[in-house]
Amino acid sequence: MRKLLFPILITLILLISFSCATTPEETISPDPESGRSETPVVTVKAGKTEAEDAKKLAGTSQEKAVELKAPKAAPDEYIKAMEYYEHADDAFADENYSDAFELYSLASEKFDESADIALKKREEALAAMKAADDAISKTEKNSEDALEETGGDE
Repeated sequence: MRKLLFPILITLILLISFSCATTPEETISPDPESGRSETPVVTVKAGKTEAEDAKKLAGTSQEKAVELKAPKAAPDEYIKAMEYYEHADDAFADENYSDAFELYSLASEKFDESADIALKKREEALAAMKAADDAISKTEKNSEDALEETGGDE
């Protein structure tokens, strides 16, 4: 029995140590929005290629936001996106590709958010303009009808 105990113990120690070495790195941080006290946050390991891809995506999102006039329509979101983008550029220059990847991704999300806000405001403005045009048309028609009833010419 003693002869088997030592090899079993060594095997268990090795299994536990190797299983811990391959587990993704996790940190626990509070998440007030979910109502739970702790949420695991997995740290992303990204290389230069992933950071470059994230930068391209953020650039595309920024172009879309600018086309939709997001700097004027959603300045807070757009400014935050630019801050993320600038910090990502700094991290990329320092060859900290994981941070650059995450910051470019955050910038892309904020650019998209600012573009969505700008698009929503544009749609609301177009709807208001259509309602105003409809009101003007209705007023003109009412005016023409009133002139016809009174028998007057304009």
